[in-house]
Amino acid sequence: YNASQIIFTPVGSISAINVQLGMAELDSEKASLSQLIANTGSSLIGHFGGGATVIRTAQSKLRDVVCVFDYMTQAQINDVKAGTLLLDVSLAILNAIADIQANGGGILYFPPGKYRISQNLNVNWNASLERFEPAGKVVLRGAGSSMTAFMDYRTSVATGACVNYDFSSSGEAGIDSHILSTWTGGFSIIRALNGTVVVNGEYTSMGTGTGFKANFVWGGVYSDIAVSGFSTNLSFIDCVNFSIDKVFTTKCNIGLYMSKNTYSPAIATSITNMTASQCKSWGVKSINGSFEI
Repeated sequence: YNASQIIFTPVGSISAINVQLGMAELDSEKASLSQLIANTGSSLIGHFGGGATVIRTAQSKLRDVVCVFDYMTQAQINDVKAGTLLLDVSLAILNAIADIQANGGGILYFPPGKYRISQNLNVNWNASLERFEPAGKVVLRGAGSSMTAFMDYRTSVATGACVNYDFSSSGEAGIDSHILSTWTGGFSIIRALNGTVVVNGEYTSMGTGTGFKANFVWGGVYSDIAVSGFSTNLSFIDCVNFSIDKVFTTKCNIGLYMSKNTYSPAIATSITNMTASQCKSWGVKSINGSFEI
């Protein structure tokens, strides 16, 4: 007998089929090697997370945390890893942020290295979403403030912040629609162009712009962040109930600035393990707000 003459009758309602046809049918369902190595190959591979009730694809699992390298050329990746700072990666980062926002929000991870930045890295908020809605929120996380560095090469009179969380687009709906109940950090932000220079305790030049800014954000933990060389290193405007932990700010005019603008309640925050060094005017400046150290 050959395979076409052997009939296989499975248990249940599945029709009987000869072995040859059955093998051909199975073969047609298999993913080819070319399909698996294509950029959509991970969508063909299953992932079972042990005890999970739903089997996801490997693609879905990998998107839980997105690596910024996935949006860069190999030359850019090599430049970041080597720290040579020859290639600007701002557009790649902004494309990653936009893509994560469009796909429901998530974490954007920055592996160790130095990232040359020439544009503001803005993380905005969709005004149409409801209170506590997680969709669309993007969280930036590095490998650690001594390992992941954003090197700011914006123009001499930089406006806005190098890294900017701005949830103000939802207007007058109230600050409780701008929840960020997670932590962001694990990186340093350094003014590489026209930064503050201190020689023997004297400020020979003062940096421009802002390193990190959060605007109209409620909640969140800002942890393991080091900022150096700006006029204002860290700025929190109309932010409520947030925490600052393991933050280092140096070589600036103002180390940490907190104020209210359009939102009436005072700022309330806790600060732990913060170091302010070589801040010309203020290490911490709070206007119409309150905080605990």
